Amino acid sequence: MTFSSSMESPRLQVVIIGSSISGLTLAHCLELAEIDYVVLEKHNDILQTIGGSIGLLPNGCRILDQLGVYDEIENVACPVRISHMTYPDGFTFSDGFPADLREREVLPLPSPP
Repeated sequence: MTFSSSMESPRLQVVIIGSSISGLTLAHCLELAEIDYVVLEKHNDILQTIGGSIGLLPNGCRILDQLGVYDEIENVACPVRISHMTYPDGFTFSDGFPADLREREVLPLPSPP
């Protein structure tokens, strides 16, 4: 048995509070799903560098690839060739961690030019 209604279902609209990485990722996903949304942000400029930088590790790259934006990000990303760490107690060290992941082909990481 099939039921039908002449009434159209109400259109869903999502309100996203904040244009952080998670807010903009959600907006991107909603856009792909053709769901109406609005992003509310208290700052005038969403491109502020609050927080500095973003490190992309294999799991994050996998998600960016699923979202269809990995290739575009790889084209503008600055690959990390070596990691330098400094701890609050002054201890420092350097490691080839990103290169090691790339060599083991764990998953794509931005490659050096």
